Amino acid sequence: MRRPTPAPSCKAAPVTGRRRCFMEYKGNQYRVRQMANPPGWEWVVHLDADKTKTGLSYSRESAIFNAKCAIERALDVPGREAAGPENG
Repeated sequence: MRRPTPAPSCKAAPVTGRRRCFMEYKGNQYRVRQMANPPGWEWVVHLDADKTKTGLSYSRESAIFNAKCAIERALDVPGREAAGPENG
């Protein structure tokens, strides 16, 4: 399985100096990060400016998979216009 490459929107966080790297799938940004308590991986999908979906997974690979599934489900909502060159 090919590892996703981070989108160029990696920014240094102002307080800790850590980098927040978002990946992109079908025009939506998402990120995964390892959690200590509870153990596992958290995924966050940014669907719109004010709408996000989050979840926890046991592995990084499953977190990426679940984030992509959340994006797919959001794009399959009836009545939502698909973005793309064929609709533009």
